[in-house]
Amino acid sequence: MQGTSKRFCLAAAAVVLLALVAPCYGDDAAQHIQQGDSFLKNHNTAKAIAEFRAAIDSNPDSVEAHKKYIRATQDSYLEASGFSKAADFEELRKRMDGAYAAADAKLRVTYETWAQQHPDKAVYQWALGTLVKRGAD
Repeated sequence: MQGTSKRFCLAAAAVVLLALVAPCYGDDAAQHIQQGDSFLKNHNTAKAIAEFRAAIDSNPDSVEAHKKYIRATQDSYLEASGFSKAADFEELRKRMDGAYAAADAKLRVTYETWAQQHPDKAVYQWALGTLVKRGAD
């Protein structure tokens, strides 16, 4: 009886510990996402990407963090393409298509690496599917 009681206490302590740690895990990712959004509003895409990446590191299962990381990375390539200086619609389209293709290629390499390192995380496969879908549009 005493062994069962001890195991129960240990199990209860583990549950309580997880209950205390889990919200902190999510809050850290949420703070990084909020900071990343703030950087985007101030047109600092590089810092936003770093914050969204920190959110992913903090909570790899956060779909929101992955969406924002992907979008900010694509936006950084778009900004670098000089699309706003295009002389006409055809040049604009080419610059935008090239920027998204380059960003998506970089992101696919990143997500393929993550998917190999963490085959138990479905979010990486989801992201790869999103990038493939986007590339097929």
